[in-house]
Amino acid sequence: MSRNDLPESEGGFFFGHQWQDETAQEYKEQDLKFCKWAAAVLETRQQVVYSCWW
Repeated sequence: MSRNDLPESEGGFFFGHQWQDETAQEYKEQDLKFCKWAAAVLETRQQVVYSCWW
């Protein structure tokens, strides 16, 4: 696996793991942009709050 590859779900407990694998690639750039922004904010000793729902 190269540094730019995303891991794939092995399935199991969670329903919809195929969809998660597909959308992970679709949102990769957006997620990386958020992580870069969050890292910059944390360097200024501010908090970053992430909330996930589904």
